[in-house]
Amino acid sequence: MNFAWELFVDLGIIGLALAFATLLRARIGFFQSLLIPNAIIAGLLLLPFYNWVAPLLGIGRGGLENLVFHLLNLTFIAIALRPSPPRRRSRAVLGTATVIISQFALQGLLGLGLTFLFIVVPILPALFPSYGFLVTLGYVLGPGQAFSIGLSWQPLGFADAASLGLIFGSIGFLVACFGGLWLINLGMRRGYLKLGADEIRARRSDSGLLARGDRRPAGLRQTTRSEAIDTLSLMLAAVFGVYLVTYLLLRGLTGLLMPIGGAVAQIAEGLWGIAFVFGLLVALLVKAVLRRAKWDHLLEERGLTRISGGAVDFMVAAALGAISLSVVRTNWLPIVVFALLMAALAALTIMWLGSRLFAGDFAFERVVLFWGTLTGTLSTGLALLRAVDPEFKTPAASDYLYASALAFFLVLPLILVSGFPALAHANGNRSLYLVTVVVLLLYVVLVAAAHALLCRRAGRRAFADITRPWASS
Repeated sequence: MNFAWELFVDLGIIGLALAFATLLRARIGFFQSLLIPNAIIAGLLLLPFYNWVAPLLGIGRGGLENLVFHLLNLTFIAIALRPSPPRRRSRAVLGTATVIISQFALQGLLGLGLTFLFIVVPILPALFPSYGFLVTLGYVLGPGQAFSIGLSWQPLGFADAASLGLIFGSIGFLVACFGGLWLINLGMRRGYLKLGADEIRARRSDSGLLARGDRRPAGLRQTTRSEAIDTLSLMLAAVFGVYLVTYLLLRGLTGLLMPIGGAVAQIAEGLWGIAFVFGLLVALLVKAVLRRAKWDHLLEERGLTRISGGAVDFMVAAALGAISLSVVRTNWLPIVVFALLMAALAALTIMWLGSRLFAGDFAFERVVLFWGTLTGTLSTGLALLRAVDPEFKTPAASDYLYASALAFFLVLPLILVSGFPALAHANGNRSLYLVTVVVLLLYVVLVAAAHALLCRRAGRRAFADITRPWASS
C-alpha cells in the first residue's frame, strides 16, 4: 500500500470509529455520565483493532503515529491564528498561569525522582533517565506533544519513547475523565459549585447530539464570497501555508546546526520534536503581519476553531489507536506507579493552589478546568467545565485561554530542559542532570513567589490552612 492510500485508509478508519463512538455515546448513558469525549471512545475502539485486527489486514500503526505528529502541529497553528481573546483581569490571568506552570515543575520533579528511584533500586526495572518527563508531557501537554518529543529522544537511546509518550498522554485522558467525575461529585456534596446539582445531573445525561428542533449555533461566518473562494478553503490555506513555512524554517535551522556536530547536532535533531512550538511562533508572526496589513479580519475565528477541534478529535483517536499493547505489557509496573502518583500530585496541588488563588472567584469551576486540562487536554478540560458551567458564564475558560499563551512561553525552557537527561545519557555529561534539577527547583520557587504575591494583593494569607487540600473561601 503506497503512502497516499495508507494515509486515507487510516483517516477513513478513524472517521468510522468517531461516527460509531458518537452513536454509542448518544445511546449509552454510562459514557454520558462520565463525560467521556467521543474521540476517547473512538480511540478505545481503535486500540484493539490496530493491535490485533489491522496486522492481519496488512495495516500498521506507523500511519497513526505520523497523523498524531502532524495533527498536533496543525492544531497549534489553527489556535494561534485565531484572534486573541479579550484582555482579562491581570491577577486572574497570572493566577491561572501560575497553576499551569506549577504542574510542569512539580510533576517534572516527581517524575525525575521516581525515575532515579527505579534506576537505583535493584529489584525495580531500570528506566531511561527521561522516563518521568514523558508522564509530565503526556499529562500537561497531551499525547501529541509527548509522542513528538519522545520521538526525538529515541535516537539518543530511549527505545519506545514515542509509544510511551502516547500511552501516558492517553492515560491522562482517562485520569481527566474519571478524576473529573469524582471532583464534580465532591464539589456537589460540599457546596463548592455555583450551579445547582440538579442542572449538573441533567447535563450528565446529554447525548451530545442536537435534536431536530434545537437551535443550531453557527460554526463559521463567511469572510469571502463563495464564487471567489470558500471561507473554509481560505482558513485551510492559511493553516497549511504556515505549516509549510514551519517546515522550511526547521529545515534551515537543522541544516545550519547539524554540521557543527556533537551535542549541537543532537539538539538540532530534537527541534523536530517540538515542531509545534515553531508552528505556533510562525502563526503568531503571520497573524501580526496580517493585522498590520489590515487583513486579519479574513481569519475567521469559528472556522479556525472548527479546524483545530476536528484535528484534536482525529489526533486523540489516533493517539489511543497507536498505543502498542506489547509496550504496555513490558512496562506495566512503572506505567501504573507513575500514572497514579502523578495523578495524586496533580489533584492535591491543583486543588490547593486553585482554592487559595481564586477564593470567592469561581474557584471550583476553575479547578475543574485545570484538572481536565493539566491531566488531559484543553478539550477534556472544557468538556468537564461544561458540566459545571454549561454556558461558560464564569471567566474560567476565557482566563485560561489568555493565560495558556503566557504560560506556554514561560515553560519553553522547561520543555527544552526535559531533554537534558536524554542528552546526559547519550553524551555521558552528568552535569546536565544537576542543571535539570536546578531549573525545576527554580520554577518551584517562582510558583511559590507568584502565589504569595497574588494572595497578598487579594488581601489573603498565602499559605493559610497549609495542610488542607481545599481552603475555605
